[in-house]
Amino acid sequence: MIKISAKLQTVIVPTTGLGQADLAEISRSAALGVRQQVVDHFMGMKEATKSRYWWHGAIKSIGQPAVEGCTATISIGQKGVRLQWLGGTVLPSGRTSRVTGRPIQSLLVPFSDSPLRRKSLDELGIPDDEIVVLPSQTGKAPVMYWVHERKRKGKDGLKHKIVPLACLLRSATIKPKPQVMPTDAEMTDAARSAVVSYTRAINHRNTIQP
Repeated sequence: MIKISAKLQTVIVPTTGLGQADLAEISRSAALGVRQQVVDHFMGMKEATKSRYWWHGAIKSIGQPAVEGCTATISIGQKGVRLQWLGGTVLPSGRTSRVTGRPIQSLLVPFSDSPLRRKSLDELGIPDDEIVVLPSQTGKAPVMYWVHERKRKGKDGLKHKIVPLACLLRSATIKPKPQVMPTDAEMTDAARSAVVSYTRAINHRNTIQP
């Protein structure tokens, strides 16, 4: 989980002529504006990356904002958001592999055109006996292949279709991607817009009251 904070002083201070109840609602409106900016930003990342699942999960994991004083804090539960945003080193999980039955000692890194970019092995319905791991031709990281039998020989003359799925690495270093999260300026603008909308509603309410 990752938590991001947005300072609301600059968008709330100009409205200090209002009552405490209104100020509390303004703070919450500003925080909700920041949350919506994060949602919209993640939607943009989903479209840009053509990801069917990961960004959708990230959007669903965005919690409701907590407001303390003039600071809004928003939690994001999707695993990997912090890593994508700030970068870092990834190591194998050590969990038991369903393919080998032994502790996982390598990272599975799908190739750019691999079906594993969109779905897991379970979602693809690939049987365990059709998964083969072989040393790479370059002598570097081992490669996982999907080897399944065709009904007839293909154009390549082979009875089996061989699909490279991923390479297996001992570790991987992820470079920081600042574009994963909205900027401070974008979140401030979103909070300000939300405050403007709310104060207009308050003014309208006060105008029509007898």
